[in-house]
Amino acid sequence: MISTVPKAYVPGEFKALTFHDAVARFRDGSDTPRAYLERCLETIAEREPVVDPDGVSARAKATLEKAEAMTPDDYRAALMERATAQLRHQALAPLADAIIALSCPGPAPLWSGDVPGQPLAPRPTGDFVFNAPSSMLFAPAVTMPLLAVGGLPVGVQLMGQPHEDARMTAMARFMLSAITPVSVAA
Repeated sequence: MISTVPKAYVPGEFKALTFHDAVARFRDGSDTPRAYLERCLETIAEREPVVDPDGVSARAKATLEKAEAMTPDDYRAALMERATAQLRHQALAPLADAIIALSCPGPAPLWSGDVPGQPLAPRPTGDFVFNAPSSMLFAPAVTMPLLAVGGLPVGVQLMGQPHEDARMTAMARFMLSAITPVSVAA
């Protein structure tokens, strides 16, 4: 049996099971999709006892509490708002090849971590306000390292229409080759 479960998590050494990496073995007959999926399930089962519910951050718990407080009607309303936004985004397709925007309102703040017993920092690693729309719209977005403020990165985001992943990637590649990154003091 092929096992990729490490004894301890070491980021530089971790090798996740990926379907993409297994395709060559499927083709040459040395592995099968069923055996691969069974190994994935075994890996999950091996790691499951290690998951410690007390190890979940207060931030993650607060997010889950907010989600659990949502009623079915709240959820349906959110889905309707998303559908409306997707239609409005689709209406822009004939007018522009892509939307160019910042990927965040500025560099991420310095954050030393949450302090037990204190209120949680609202956005400890930066504000996702510019990333949320592409997720909601199912729109491909590519963030490019074209800006820096005070030595910290501020990405420029290129967002397209759903299913235009390759087109957005090509446009981003062109922009990276044609535009000189800018760095400004804070």
